[in-house]
Amino acid sequence: MDNPALDIAHVIVRLLDPPTPASQIRTIQKYFSADASFAHPLCYIESTPDSRDRIIRVYNFLHLVAPTCAAKIRRQSFHDTKGKMSLEIEISPILRGVQGIRSLLGRAVESMGADGLVQKLGLPREVQAPVIPVHVFLNLGRVEEGGLVGPWRIRRQEVVFQPMDVLYAVRLDWVGGVLYFFVWLLVMAVVMVGQLGRAWNQKDFSIYEESTTLAKDGYEALVVPPKNALVWSYGRAKDTAAWSYDQAKTTALDRYAWAKVTARDRLTELHRRHEPRLAVVKHAVRLVSWKLWQKLVM
Repeated sequence: MDNPALDIAHVIVRLLDPPTPASQIRTIQKYFSADASFAHPLCYIESTPDSRDRIIRVYNFLHLVAPTCAAKIRRQSFHDTKGKMSLEIEISPILRGVQGIRSLLGRAVESMGADGLVQKLGLPREVQAPVIPVHVFLNLGRVEEGGLVGPWRIRRQEVVFQPMDVLYAVRLDWVGGVLYFFVWLLVMAVVMVGQLGRAWNQKDFSIYEESTTLAKDGYEALVVPPKNALVWSYGRAKDTAAWSYDQAKTTALDRYAWAKVTARDRLTELHRRHEPRLAVVKHAVRLVSWKLWQKLVM
């Protein structure tokens, strides 16, 4: 990116709503550095020499789940000296197999002439895409190419959103969500049994081994990153709690010292203000004591 403040909108659209998976891969290879890191509530990728390839797989998976995802930047800020950018984005994803089921049912029931049933069941006539607010934080840097300072590239991307907003996206069409879940389980079972039967008939278990390897890679791509993200979130929360404890301890000590000094100053001020009266009282006590002594002795 030559001018991140102007080019970032185009980059976000090409990442979230690409025309083809190949164009999404080209966008990541063009605008991300090779050792870029990625932080997401469900996925965490550390910076390694080839971490960009893992980011590509994450975006391909997201595009597979939500092939259509409109994005609109509400606010953005860019600090060119530090290379930091923050974005407030509104995305409207249409999940594959989730959104659209109820609208198809609504149009089917309406075509049968049962408009009242459509209104009673609350079936929409059009696909409803939720609006999810997302905050994105980017660390940008210039990469040297051939001894010259190259364009800006994304070195780290951190995505923050409320999980309940994503659950709302599924709840918006709960019929599709339930069907999608059970169909996915059925397809996975059929594929695994089919591969095993094919391998048994051909006496060639390399196919099953490839399926096992693919399942293992899928596990590492989908389960290990969230695990790393949880570990990272726990460490960050632990550091935040320790910092909050130190801040509270320092604040309490400061308040105690301030109260101690204030009380001492207050006592000094009271003593200074009432010192003449105390002197008069002391003189009167000494005078009365002397008079009584004279009467008792004489």
